[in-house]
Amino acid sequence: MICKLGHQHPPMPVRVAADNPAPHPHGGPRPYHCPDCPEASKTGHRDDYWRDFADPAQTGRRPCQICF
Repeated sequence: MICKLGHQHPPMPVRVAADNPAPHPHGGPRPYHCPDCPEASKTGHRDDYWRDFADPAQTGRRPCQICF
């Protein structure tokens, strides 16, 4: 799968804020992102909330609408 930023996933991993205790603003589980997505790389986010996955299929999540 190629994201809107032009990266192939896999082999490039995807990121999920899986450990963020706050509910997602749009409901449901948090989506996966390309690591270069503005949502995944914005300043002020907590690195300890994020987990990397080698393949989007491993996340069990939907893709981010910004980067996929």
